[in-house]
Amino acid sequence: MQALAMPRGVFVLALGLLLAGCATRDSVEEAQNSANLADQHAGAAASAAANADSHAASADSHMPAQPRRAPTKRPVSAMLP
Repeated sequence: MQALAMPRGVFVLALGLLLAGCATRDSVEEAQNSANLADQHAGAAASAAANADSHAASADSHMPAQPRRAPTKRPVSAMLP
């Protein structure tokens, strides 16, 4: 009887691992719905970002160009605390 105990234990363990990897229909549908919702949020975020870029470009076009100032030369000792 002891000789059968080990193979039966291995079989039960293998069966448990096999069944643990199986997904139910509900969990697959839930994962798909979650992915669809994430896609919708990503699309809305991309649209909002494009809208913000458009507004920024419009605001930039209404601003007069500012001349660039030459950087001032400060000694390194002035930058140290």
